[in-house]
Amino acid sequence: MWTNRASRRKAKWTNTAIHCLLYNDDHKPSATARLFIDDDGYWRIGRVAVLREMRGKQLGDLAMRMVLDKALQAGAKRFRLSSQ
Repeated sequence: MWTNRASRRKAKWTNTAIHCLLYNDDHKPSATARLFIDDDGYWRIGRVAVLREMRGKQLGDLAMRMVLDKALQAGAKRFRLSSQ
């Protein structure tokens, strides 16, 4: 059960978010990014991560470009980048 407003909001966005998941040649998930529209109308990019052994191969760059492209195709004008 969610205990605070921020957690409830994250749960709501998780249900409507677009997730980018990149796989390596062995079909192992290797990088990810998440995109969603927040309550203020900003397109938010977050949860960008790359497996340690796959770093240095530009997968984070590719994941970011893929979610940015998806947002721009949908008409996005304002972005926020989240970090944890």
